[in-house]
Amino acid sequence: MKVLIIIAIIIGTVLLVRFTEMLLRFFIGSRQKLKFILKYFPVIELSATLLIVFWSTDYLFSEKTYYQTIILSLVVSFIALISWFIARDLIAGIVFRTQNNLRRGASLQLGKIEGKMFGMRATHIVIETDEGKMVKIPYSRIANEIVSEQPEEGVHEDSKLTLKIDKTKSWKDTETHLRNILLNAPWRILSSEPKIKLLSDEGPYYKIQIFVKTRNKKHTEKLHSLLLSRLGTEQTG
Repeated sequence: MKVLIIIAIIIGTVLLVRFTEMLLRFFIGSRQKLKFILKYFPVIELSATLLIVFWSTDYLFSEKTYYQTIILSLVVSFIALISWFIARDLIAGIVFRTQNNLRRGASLQLGKIEGKMFGMRATHIVIETDEGKMVKIPYSRIANEIVSEQPEEGVHEDSKLTLKIDKTKSWKDTETHLRNILLNAPWRILSSEPKIKLLSDEGPYYKIQIFVKTRNKKHTEKLHSLLLSRLGTEQTG
C-alpha cells in the first residue's frame, strides 16, 4: 500500500510541474520573461525529485534499524552524481582549452555545428551560428569531436551590394545603424572593415553601395537578407 501511495505522489508531482509549465507559457506573453522563468525549472524539478526521494525513504524505512545508513548513502550518491556532472565538463574544458588556442570570432566547425567562437566558459563553449543563434556546447560533448578552425585570410568573396534605404532618418544616423548591423553580422570576414558609399539621396530613398568580404556566396546571401529585413531596403542591382 505504501508503494502505491508513493507512485501516486510521484505521478501527481510530475503532472503538477508540467501543468504549471503549460500555464506559464499560456499566461506570460513576454518571451524574455518566460525564458528567464523556465531557465530555473530544472532546479525546481530536481528539488521536487529530491524531496520525494527522501520523503519516500523516510516513509518506507523510518522504523528500520538501517534507516540512517540508507539516508547517508542517498546523500553521498547525490553529491557524487552532481560532482561528476560538474567535474567532467570542467576537466574536459581544461583539456580542450589547452589543446585548442582559439580566438574570439574564429570560424569553427565542431562536429555538425558550424559558426564563430563567441566565448569559452568554465564548462562550455559558446558558438554563434550562421543564423545568428547562440549555442552553448558542454566540453564533454565535444571532447572526441574534430575541431576545425577556418582561417580569416585566404579564400573569401568580395561582395558589392547596391540597396535603397527608406529615408526615415538622417544619413549620419542611417549610416551608423547600417554599420552596426554589418559589424555585428556573423557572416563577414572580421579582419576586413565593411565600406559604405552613398550614391544618391534624392527622393524618398538613400541609394547606397556596400563593399564587404564574406566567406562565400551563401554568407553574402544571408547578409543581404539580414539587411533587407532590418532596414526596409530593396535591391537595385
